[in-house]
Parts: sequence; C-alpha cells; structure tokens
Amino acid sequence: MKPNKDEIQIEAMFACPMVDGEVICERTTKFMVDGRKVTVFRHNPDTGKEEAKEFDIGAVKLSGLPAGHFDSKRAEPADLETELIALLGEGQLKEIGEQFAEIVRQHDLQKSHDICKKLFRYVSKVIVGWNSV
Repeated sequence: MKPNKDEIQIEAMFACPMVDGEVICERTTKFMVDGRKVTVFRHNPDTGKEEAKEFDIGAVKLSGLPAGHFDSKRAEPADLETELIALLGEGQLKEIGEQFAEIVRQHDLQKSHDICKKLFRYVSKVIVGWNSV
C-alpha cells in the first residue's frame, strides 16, 4: 500500500500501539498519526467492523521492532516472514511477535538494537539444547 502525498510510511515488525503504558495489539488493524492525535483502528469481533478511537499523541508510543532488525545474513526479513508463516501460520507468528515486542518494551530495550540482536542470537543458541532432553 502506497501512502498518499500527505502520509509517510514506516516499516516495522510486530508494531503495537501503547496508550498510557497499555499495549493494545489485539485486533489492532492499523494506526494513523495526524497532527497531535493518533487514531487506532481495531476490529470488533461482535460487529465484524473496524472501529476507530483517537488518542492524544503524547499518550501513545509504538512498541515493536524496525523491519530488518533481525540478522539478515541468512535470509531477508521478508523471506524469513514467509518461511515462518508457512511453519507457524500467520496468527501464531503475529502472537509470538507481539509477545517478543512486549518483552522488549517491558525491559525498555526499544532503542537498544545491538542488545536485542545479541539477546535473540543468545536465545536461538540456548533453544538448540532444549530439544535434546
């Protein structure tokens, strides 16, 4: 989707709006920044419709990772995403990504890209031993 001339597009993975410290990922379909407000659009399962709610820009932060954050030496992020969707399904991948984003946010590491890369590398190495038991 291409933004119109008055919009900018940021590329992010597992991005979730946080309003006054509360992550509101579940059923969020998109969010828009307009001047001093942020509009968060969420799917309402009861009505089947998208609903919008506006927040003051000072109350909203983004939790997530910039696209390309993961080490791309083995595969491009889009290739990794496609592969993971095939393995896990889109819903489970999104849920896991949101959980990762929440952990990063809880430990205030959103801007600590080098630490995050090392943590994810560390975890991937530790997990290898989990299946040997």
